[in-house]
Amino acid sequence: MKKLFIYSAMAAVMSLGATSCSDFLEVKPIGSVTEKDFTNPAGVDQLVTGMYAKLHDNSYFEATLSNYVYGDVMGGSANKGSTFQDQPDFTSLETYTFTTDNDYLKVKWRKCYNGVFVANNVIKIADGAKELCLP
Repeated sequence: MKKLFIYSAMAAVMSLGATSCSDFLEVKPIGSVTEKDFTNPAGVDQLVTGMYAKLHDNSYFEATLSNYVYGDVMGGSANKGSTFQDQPDFTSLETYTFTTDNDYLKVKWRKCYNGVFVANNVIKIADGAKELCLP
C-alpha cells in the first residue's frame, strides 16, 4: 500500500512537471519593451529623444553636450576659480598639464563613446523601421 502511494505521488508530480512548461506561464512583463516595439516612426522618435537625453545628463562637468571644461575653461573664456589644490584634475586641464590618467578625460571619452554606441543602435533600429514602413 505504501509503495502504491509513493508511485502514485511520483506519477502525479511527473505529470504536473510535464505540464508546467505550457505557454500560459510565459507572461511578458509589464513595461518591458523589445526592439520590435520601436520599429515604427513614433518608436524611432522616442529612441532619438532618449539618445539625446542620455548624452546630456545632470552632471555639468561630465556631460558631452555641455563643454564648459573642454571648451570654455581650456579655451580661455572662463577660469576654474577657487585654488589650484581644489580639483587638481580640473586644474591640470586648465593649465594644459594633464596626463592620460585624468579622470575628467576618462569620463569625457566614456560618455562620448557611449553616445556613439547608443546612436549606432538608434540608426540600426531606424533602418529596420524604414524597411517595415515603406510600401
